[in-house]
Amino acid sequence: MSYLFLSCTEKSVISIISSRGGVLNKEIISNFINANTLLLKTKPGKVQTASYDLHLADIYWCQGKFQTLDNYNNHKLIIPPYSYVLVQAQEEANLPKFISGSFDLKVSMFFNGLILSNGPQVDPGYKGALFCMLYNANDEPFTLKRGSSFATIQFFITSTISEGYKGPYQNKVDFMDFIKQKGLEPKGGKILERLDNLNNNLAPKISTYQTIFWAIAAIVLGVSAWLWSMLYSVYSTADSKVSAAEENLKKFEVQLKKANTDLEKLQKKLDDKNEKSK
Repeated sequence: MSYLFLSCTEKSVISIISSRGGVLNKEIISNFINANTLLLKTKPGKVQTASYDLHLADIYWCQGKFQTLDNYNNHKLIIPPYSYVLVQAQEEANLPKFISGSFDLKVSMFFNGLILSNGPQVDPGYKGALFCMLYNANDEPFTLKRGSSFATIQFFITSTISEGYKGPYQNKVDFMDFIKQKGLEPKGGKILERLDNLNNNLAPKISTYQTIFWAIAAIVLGVSAWLWSMLYSVYSTADSKVSAAEENLKKFEVQLKKANTDLEKLQKKLDDKNEKSK
């Protein structure tokens, strides 16, 4: 068959096989998608230079339960602070056995504190849903609109055609199919809720401790005031006694001086009398 009569997809396959490998470019990705290969349920115009933009599906898992987005009251996915959600892409993988994939968060979301975690790669030959975990490293909720583009997927050529993925998730597209395989126990980060609960539990104890503290403070202040009053009373009494003693001492000094004067007068009289006797 002449090369000119081959379809775009067939030409892309030949181009890939005859190449040195690497990342698929926009043209080849578009040709494969148009042939329902690489990805299913895609949106037009979302193929980039060497990747495709994945879009948020309606069902997600957050803090212990499944939730569903709609166009009414629940049209936004809100990731709590320091917590994570498990999300699914609207698109489904349909990889041939010589192409693997890898997807990661869009740069704009990464710079806003969102972190994506998933497996190291989408294996060659895998057909099924694409899941990942989104972790919010902010102290504020992070919001994603329904159907928004959140990740980009790249495709790589393997060195040879592989046997293809044969794991338990092959052809699985429902969220519950993946949960049944692994189970899902952790409810995700609830740091703020736990801090609130801790605060609520500590509040009565703190109130009790505050009451005890102020009671002890009142007792200490009361005892201090009593001791001060006693010390002041003792000081005042001692001061009064010292003052009285000083006053008595002054009176005694006056009386002593008078007694000395009288004694001198008496001595003089005796001396005069003795002189006359001679």
